[in-house]
Amino acid sequence: MQKRKVMAGLAALCFGVFAAPAAASTAPGPTLVGEEALVLVDGITLTADCHADGVSTINWTASGPATGPFPGTLTASGTITIGPQTLPGFHPPSSTREGTVGGPVLSFQESFTIQSGTTTITGTKSLLPGATVAGGTLGTCEQVSQFPVLDFLDGQGRVVEVNAQTSYQATIAGSGASSSDSGSALASVSQIDITGTCPTGTCQARIGGFGETFTASDQVVPPSCEQGDDHSQHHHYHDYHHYGDREGEDCED
Repeated sequence: MQKRKVMAGLAALCFGVFAAPAAASTAPGPTLVGEEALVLVDGITLTADCHADGVSTINWTASGPATGPFPGTLTASGTITIGPQTLPGFHPPSSTREGTVGGPVLSFQESFTIQSGTTTITGTKSLLPGATVAGGTLGTCEQVSQFPVLDFLDGQGRVVEVNAQTSYQATIAGSGASSSDSGSALASVSQIDITGTCPTGTCQARIGGFGETFTASDQVVPPSCEQGDDHSQHHHYHDYHHYGDREGEDCED
């Protein structure tokens, strides 16, 4: 059996940015705005109890590089619950593949650590109050029976994909000083495990990854995705789960 591993590409996006008018205060401390993580498929471990017509539970851990104001290494773990999946998912049906379904993200809990030189950042994330499907927060956790990927002719397996608007609380400690930061972030967790027929026989593909972007701090007013008369909510959702280049493959007899 041939095994293939593909990361899920995370395209740049801006959606569900919640901004509020700035309040008079002292000079802000360091923030996580602009910090990003992109963990490849080998860097995420995921277990899922999927119930398309009920509540699905996903537990995951991830470790990989972080970039931005605090470049270094991120480790994270969390739990996600998804409600009944009665909406279209991230993959519409086609003539050769069944589509996926999606449901509201009921909860998103994450603990994370970023090690950047002598600076250690620890924090938590939770589902952003007011996060909605219309704003881009959506989850899929389902078994599929006709879901070819890559060059597969058919495919069966499990699809787990979650996009979520979250809020974060973090402590930034380094150089003998410590400060706090809070704000909003976007997060993506995905793992697609498919077995099917490919040109060389029977193949197995694992596609996925973990990504997050810290978009706004409570200490500062972030720029909106569109210019407006005030700092209102802007919802711009783009599907950023898509098949990327093959990260690597190995073959078994």
